[in-house]
Amino acid sequence: MVNIGCGLDTTYERVDNGALRWYDLDMPDTLELRTKIIPGKERSKYLAGSVFETSWFDKVEVEDNVFFIASGVFYFFEESQIRELFLKIADRFPGSEIIFDASSPFGVRMANRMVIKRGGMDESSFLKWGLRRSKRIEQWDSRLKVLEEYSYFRNLEKGNIGLLTKAKALLWDILWLSYMVHLRFG
Repeated sequence: MVNIGCGLDTTYERVDNGALRWYDLDMPDTLELRTKIIPGKERSKYLAGSVFETSWFDKVEVEDNVFFIASGVFYFFEESQIRELFLKIADRFPGSEIIFDASSPFGVRMANRMVIKRGGMDESSFLKWGLRRSKRIEQWDSRLKVLEEYSYFRNLEKGNIGLLTKAKALLWDILWLSYMVHLRFG
C-alpha cells in the first residue's frame, strides 16, 4: 500500500495485519517531522518527495498490484496535475486501485470561504480541485474505472449527535459536497 501525502496519518498502525508492505509518501520536511513522532516499522518505508515526481515509483516493490490511499491531498492541486498522475500510475501499476476523498466544486468554494473568514490564511492555502461526481474521471482515459463512490455520512452513528448535526450531514451527502472515490487503474 502507498499512502500518498501521509502527513502524520497512522492508518498503517491501525490496519496492519502482520503482512502488509506499506509506503508513506510525503515531502521531506513532513517525513522528517513524522520520524520524530511516529517511529518507522519493519514493513513500512518512507518515500520522500512530491507525488508528481514519479521517481518514487521505482522504490515501490510490487508483487501483484498496489493499493493507494490519499486523504486530504488532491484538493490542493489542479485537475490537470491529478489527471497526469493517474495516467502515470495506470501506465506503471495497471490493475492497481486507489481510494481518495473528493469534494464538489461547490464544496471547494465553501471550504475556501471558510478558510478566508475563519482561518486567516491567504490564497496559497486554498483548495483547487473540485469534482462534481467521480464518473468524470473515466472521461480522462479508458483505463480509469470508478468502482464506487461513498458518501461521507451514510453510516452516521445515531448516538449522541444533535438533530441539527444530523440534518447537516444528510444535506452534505445529498449534495455530494465531499465523498470518497474508489478507482481502478486498468
